[in-house]
Amino acid sequence: MQRSRQWAIGLGLLGAGAGLVVFNLGVAGPPWPLPLRAMVAGAGVGLGWFLVGRMALAGVQVREEGLLVRNPFARRLLPWAEIQGFSLGRYAVFTGLGLATLRDGSRIPLFGIRAVESALNPGDRQAQRLVESLNTTLAARAR
Repeated sequence: MQRSRQWAIGLGLLGAGAGLVVFNLGVAGPPWPLPLRAMVAGAGVGLGWFLVGRMALAGVQVREEGLLVRNPFARRLLPWAEIQGFSLGRYAVFTGLGLATLRDGSRIPLFGIRAVESALNPGDRQAQRLVESLNTTLAARAR
């Protein structure tokens, strides 16, 4: 599975931390009624599962028959013949998010590929390299 490492690590840590905080709020928080405490603890588990298990583990996998896209809510196999190209999105909610443009003009987001600029890792080009690699693979399949 190919994904942007810094994006995955950041989401994983955020999910683990936020999920744990909300879970602990339900378990050891204020003296709320038991059903409310159970609901808050469950929300913490759900938040952690979604951010770690769905968002941070999103990515793409190159296969012989096409590209398997694993996004937070779905998996989809894009046959090579349907793909026009790959790029990093701009001026959207998730700027720098990987996009697969299909021949019919639609675009499929690639949540696992995201250009991340941060103080800890300035000039990170991993997402650009992943997109270039996918475009190279697509060009080789078109021959």
